[in-house]
Amino acid sequence: MQKKKLFDDIPCLEGEHLILRKMTDSDCDALREMSDNGNIY
Repeated sequence: MQKKKLFDDIPCLEGEHLILRKMTDSDCDALREMSDNGNIY
């Protein structure tokens, strides 16, 4: 029996103003834009 790792399946959590989901390759541009923004970090 193989043990399942804790983060093998990341759930998608959705609320009225926020969606938390596993990151994908299509998130790279937005992530770079946020990391370059001095107001965020």
